[in-house]
Amino acid sequence: MQLVLNPATGKPISPVTLRAHFRAELDSGHAVATAAVARSLYKNATTATDSYPGGIPVAQIFWMKTRAGWRESRPGDMPPGTPAKAEGADATPADTLTLARRLAFALAMGAREAGTAPLPKKKTTA
Repeated sequence: MQLVLNPATGKPISPVTLRAHFRAELDSGHAVATAAVARSLYKNATTATDSYPGGIPVAQIFWMKTRAGWRESRPGDMPPGTPAKAEGADATPADTLTLARRLAFALAMGAREAGTAPLPKKKTTA
């Protein structure tokens, strides 16, 4: 299927003519389009909105999966001897507390990077 038409004749331009006269566009078009989408995704992931003050989570998750190697874990993916996840009926109170602390820390770091909150201070025990 040919989508590029000669404006003078209204007929499709042959692939040979297209490559001869639009080589630079054919070579760089995909990269230019990908860069534009990446800029939009990055903006969505990092710009606060009324609904998402820290950026759009779906865009953030997509970015982390594709650019930082994150992946979904499934039962059986964990190596033998790995502690149980802190969710569900098998979770111990210590697992749940550890998960809560990690989540609170991650949220605080995200707020700090976004410039919306200071990093929480560590509690000291005497």
